[in-house]
Amino acid sequence: MLTQLQERFDTLEHTRRHLLTQLANLSSNQLAFQPAKNRWSILHVMEHLILSEEQTCHVVSRQLANPRLSHQGNWHLPLRLWIMKRILRSQLRFKVPIESVVPSGDLNYQELTARWDEARQQLAHVLERFDAAHMDQPVLRHTFFGLLPIGAVLQFLQEHFNHHLHQIRRIRKSRNFPAD
Repeated sequence: MLTQLQERFDTLEHTRRHLLTQLANLSSNQLAFQPAKNRWSILHVMEHLILSEEQTCHVVSRQLANPRLSHQGNWHLPLRLWIMKRILRSQLRFKVPIESVVPSGDLNYQELTARWDEARQQLAHVLERFDAAHMDQPVLRHTFFGLLPIGAVLQFLQEHFNHHLHQIRRIRKSRNFPAD
C-alpha cells in the first residue's frame, strides 16, 4: 500500500479499535439505548459507519475497474475538503443522504464488530490496488462533497467517523442512559 494511504488507513483503524475497546465494556442495554424515539443507538451508529465504509469500498472498486469520473472541475477540491471538515466537525445533526447507509438496527455488537472487521479488510484490499498514477483520479462522487480522489475519500471516512464519535458521546451523556 502506498505510504500516504497506509498512514491514513492506520489512523482510521486506530480510531476504530479505540472506539471498539471503549464500547466492549458497555452492556447490551447501553449499546441499544435510544435517547428518544426515532433516535439512533450506539449500535445504529456503528452499523451506519460500517454501511458507509462498505458502500464506499464498493463504489471505489467499481470506479477503479471502469473509470468513468472526469478530473474536470476538480480544481476546487481543497475548498470542498475544507467545507467538509467544518461541516462534519460542527456537531450539527444531518439527515442521511442515501438510504443504503441507514441502519436496520437488527445486529448486535459482536455481529457488527465482525462485519466491521470484514469491511476494514475490504478497504485495505481496495487501497492495495492504488498506485501513484491513480492518486488524483476521482473515485467517488459524494452526495454533498462532490468528486473525491482516494486520499480525500479516506479523509472523509475519518471526519465522518469523528462526527459520529461525538454522537456516541452525546448518547452516553443522555439523561436516561442505562447505568448497567
